[in-house]
Amino acid sequence: MWTRLFVTALCVVVWNTAEVGAEEVFALIKKGGYLIVVEKERHTLTVYDHTLRAVSTHRVTTGKIKGDKEREGDFKTPEGIYFFTRYIDGRGLPAEYGVGALVMDYPNPFDRLKGKGGYGIWLHATDRPERILRPRDTRGCVVTTDEDFLHIKGFVTYGRTPIVVVKEAELKDGTPLVRELEKEGFIDKERLKGFVSIRDMAVAEDGRTRLYLLADKGWRMVKREPINTRGED
Repeated sequence: MWTRLFVTALCVVVWNTAEVGAEEVFALIKKGGYLIVVEKERHTLTVYDHTLRAVSTHRVTTGKIKGDKEREGDFKTPEGIYFFTRYIDGRGLPAEYGVGALVMDYPNPFDRLKGKGGYGIWLHATDRPERILRPRDTRGCVVTTDEDFLHIKGFVTYGRTPIVVVKEAELKDGTPLVRELEKEGFIDKERLKGFVSIRDMAVAEDGRTRLYLLADKGWRMVKREPINTRGED
């Protein structure tokens, strides 16, 4: 059992700002790793490297209904921090999924704790590229073109590459927050392999195990689970 949270490399934090609009996303990413950020109001997906430089930005379309997903069939795209569990080749899917799909781990432990419903949220391609020009044209998934999907897929490591979904994002260096959490005993930078925090939630991993933490009157553990990095490629 973990008595401390041993976690060094990727730190992403998203807090609500006082202004209406962009949320600050504080990130610290391990060299060689990537962060994916979907901005629902800007209809974009951006891949960032460890220097927080935007490697590529892609047009996407998301759920037909605005807002954070709450239940099955509400046509909303969930907001939060997720990971890809596996890849499904398009040859095994209906034509509408294009060349393939990356399965996201919605609902995650935070979603279940909050009573959110639904399932089957993917980042996937499409056989109709004109859909991408329509801002909200999905049942809740994040959809892009075949070409862009294959490009994005090349940056993904199953179970490790986070995909942060917010309305709008402002990316900032997360080093100060990492230092603060280390002082409080939640992380050990020597053993940290990944840390992501959005609003009142945090996800950390030590290489094999992922720990979900919630901040309500101090941090507490919601769940601990093994990391699946195998996928199906």
